[in-house]
Amino acid sequence: MLPNSMRSSKRSQNISTKERRKTMNKKNKRRLIWLTVVVVVIAAGLLTFNSIRNNSMARLKKQSTIDDVEKGDLILYSVAKGKITSAETMDTKYEGTLKNNYVAIGDVVAKNFILGQYRDIKQATFNLRSKIAGIVTVLPNAANPMYTIANPDKLQMEVQISEKDIAKIGIGQKAIVFIDAFKLTVDGNVSKISPLGNTTTDFTTYTVTVAFTKGTNPVFLGMTGSAKIETLVKKDVFLVPVEALIENGGKVYILQAGWLDNMNKPQNDYFLEVTVGSAYINHAEISGTGLEGSKAVILPALSTFTGFGGFRNNASTN
Repeated sequence: MLPNSMRSSKRSQNISTKERRKTMNKKNKRRLIWLTVVVVVIAAGLLTFNSIRNNSMARLKKQSTIDDVEKGDLILYSVAKGKITSAETMDTKYEGTLKNNYVAIGDVVAKNFILGQYRDIKQATFNLRSKIAGIVTVLPNAANPMYTIANPDKLQMEVQISEKDIAKIGIGQKAIVFIDAFKLTVDGNVSKISPLGNTTTDFTTYTVTVAFTKGTNPVFLGMTGSAKIETLVKKDVFLVPVEALIENGGKVYILQAGWLDNMNKPQNDYFLEVTVGSAYINHAEISGTGLEGSKAVILPALSTFTGFGGFRNNASTN
């Protein structure tokens, strides 16, 4: 039989072991709780990330535009502002002294209408008649002894064309005249090209005259407008909106529509390289392989989404 002192020591050891076990159990429970919390937080973060990603992709797909890459005609223009004047004017001159004047600026007169009378050196009186029907635009004076009548039905507009485009324009070339006041367009053609340039600082323009007929349109002398003259016509070429072009690493691409159904992949997996030719305002000519029947994606203007694992639009891949 053990002495009392030994039995007391053994009981103390048993109590100490139980306390250590209780302490370890408490620590393990705390670790388990923290681990559970961490797992829940990570899972919630993944769910939130996937939700944000899916919403972002759905929104981008909805806001994107798909454009068919098709062949068409590309017409380039040179556009310039000008003022409408008469394309046909006739002067009635005299040598002597004006005796009577019967008209004012802006009067409408018929052909052979008596505009005024003058005396010659022998004091004989002669009538001054209009040579055409039209509007009186100039009255005689001592320095300029003549009437000018302008035909209001045969019109023209003088515009200044840049030296870059002047070589592409010829007499008889088609043009379109836009009348500002009525938002009206009228067909015309180039009737005159000045061979003398107008230079201001280091920029030179040339005066080009576009002739057109008034017809039944309410167009009047002195109105302002603009002339649009064809400078280049390309037929049966592939065309895309300029917004569909993506410049990346010194090359130009279009993003094929298949990417919208595989947005987890980078955009460059769906890039189709193209060569850009002529462009005019909204559309550009492109060439390359695989263009027939292809569809180009136009992303929203502020989009930076490039697919997970992709790269930013218009950024270098280097």
